Amino acid sequence: MSSEPSGRHAHPCAQLYDEEYFSTRFAHGPYGRGSKHWMDFFGRIADFIVDTFHPRRVLDAGCAMGLLVEALRDRGVEAFGCDISAYALSQVREDLKPYFSEASVAERLRGDYDLVTCIEVLEHVTQQEATAAIAQFAAHASAVLFSSTPRDFTEPTHINVRPIEYWIQQFRREGFHLDLGTDASVVCPHALVFRKTPPGEAETLSFIVRSVDRAIDLQELRVSFGEVVSKHTAELKTALDHAKEVDERLRAALEELRHAKLQAEEQRQIARAAMESVAAERTALEQARREAESLGQRGAELERALAAEQGAHGELMREYNLIKVSRAWRWIERLRRVKLRGFALWRSLSHGVLAPVTRLRKARVNLRRYGEQMLLDAIPFVSRR
Repeated sequence: MSSEPSGRHAHPCAQLYDEEYFSTRFAHGPYGRGSKHWMDFFGRIADFIVDTFHPRRVLDAGCAMGLLVEALRDRGVEAFGCDISAYALSQVREDLKPYFSEASVAERLRGDYDLVTCIEVLEHVTQQEATAAIAQFAAHASAVLFSSTPRDFTEPTHINVRPIEYWIQQFRREGFHLDLGTDASVVCPHALVFRKTPPGEAETLSFIVRSVDRAIDLQELRVSFGEVVSKHTAELKTALDHAKEVDERLRAALEELRHAKLQAEEQRQIARAAMESVAAERTALEQARREAESLGQRGAELERALAAEQGAHGELMREYNLIKVSRAWRWIERLRRVKLRGFALWRSLSHGVLAPVTRLRKARVNLRRYGEQMLLDAIPFVSRR
């Protein structure tokens, strides 16, 4: 059995209430059966409805995913729901889908209910649709549990936000009166209950007492809040003064840190230069070590060459000594001496015999240089001739 009304055409605003809307537009996280907050919230409202109204049939107008209908059904109430969002209705619990319909709250109802709930819905529709919806509620129910935010203008889909007085007047035009004796704050602070029967003296007295109690509670809360504010203001001032001192110390510490950083940078540069110098000296030492090793190898080679030369020299000296003591060497030595004596004799003889020839040669050279007369003057034996 489906609920009434039964919509035939999609509402022009239905596409606004899609998966993105129900996932991101609510203050307490994503709206749905997976949220403990929302399940507990609608469970408390269902308990309030059962305890206060004892209804047999209930219609939740603008039911979204049917969480309130689900809670009422689980408590034995014959509950129905309607909404324009096809996505929201697709999330209804599978066994309860026959009790829901895709329809606007302004469409005509074809059944009567002990209670109609309309929680945070009429601010989403136009003024004409809201007026038509209230007329349908009044025509087909004996009581209405109603709420509509009076202040939330930030939500883009809130196109019909009105004060509480406005909704009271709209229901009064349809013959419904504000139930002063029922406290519906379990839904929200601005939730109201409307009934066809005007409030009696007892309900009015209960409302007055409750209002006075709330006023007293509010006054006490204001006084307590003022004391708390004064206390926290003094604490905040002390904290600010302390924060200023801390800020000054922090600034001084930062300045010291900056100087320390500069000094550390200078030390780092000095250390880097020292490291570079050490690296250069290490490189020079390594090069000197390699050169020393090379010189050592060269010295070893020279020592080996010297040893070889000394060995060869020793061999030559032994051979030389053998030659010197040999008979052939003695004959050669005698011949050398004779040769030297003959050469000395030849030099003395050639000096006495060849001296005139030598002088004649020099004279010829002088003759070519200085002339014949000078040459004749230079040769003594020409004048003697």
